[in-house]
Amino acid sequence: MGDGSVAFASAQLKEGTASFFPMELPARAAAALSASGSFDGSRGGMHSSRPDRILREIVSDSMLAMAQVLQDFPCETLEVLRETVRSMVDAPEKRDKLSSLPRKLERRSDLTAEVLGRANKTQLEILVAIKTGMATFVTGKGRVSVSELVEMFLKTRCRNMNCKSAVPVDDCECKICSTKKGFCSACMCPVCQKFDCAANTCSWVGCDVCSHWCHAACALEKNLIRPGPTLKGAMGTTEMQFQCLGCNHASEMFGFVKEVFNCCAEN
Repeated sequence: MGDGSVAFASAQLKEGTASFFPMELPARAAAALSASGSFDGSRGGMHSSRPDRILREIVSDSMLAMAQVLQDFPCETLEVLRETVRSMVDAPEKRDKLSSLPRKLERRSDLTAEVLGRANKTQLEILVAIKTGMATFVTGKGRVSVSELVEMFLKTRCRNMNCKSAVPVDDCECKICSTKKGFCSACMCPVCQKFDCAANTCSWVGCDVCSHWCHAACALEKNLIRPGPTLKGAMGTTEMQFQCLGCNHASEMFGFVKEVFNCCAEN
């Protein structure tokens, strides 16, 4: 532990199992890995039995070869891999270790929808979790199909488990939806591109025209909420307005806040 390495608690081995991460892989998996350059034929096993090494191979090696390998791993081994990803995402001290993996994924040009569609589901969950930085995908709690995972990886479907809209929503061609790949106007803030569960509250502000929403705090930070010429009052007077990043329309704030309070009162 003192050398900065990460220790992993070994799960109880099944009777007759020589290693939790078996050094002797089945013949077809070994052949596939050998072809991809990830299998050490001289030793007859994977380069390392450590989960973080296996994660690097999942990110870097042949998609189909690793799918075969993961298919032959016991459930306990797959859960250790998921836990390793969760730990990397959730623990601040391990963020540096995680940061290099998405960059490796971005550099790969072979990860097409067809190739990803033939991957192992656990493999896809790990890849999507690494790419999005969201541990939700490796908790086993969310029900996400293989096709949805593929689309989330390719940023054609919203990564929010409670939304999962195809993006861009309604084929929106505004400058936000058309330039920020993976952005979902149904649930994400165009400034920080994050989502939360505070919809229909004053934590968000919305546009009267295109219905794009933005975190109020982000809008204030970017000076998107500011005084502007009133459209209803006397000429020369001003009112607080929200300047939409999507369509540049200025929405007056008083009516919006009033509607939110009325909505909350009804609920």
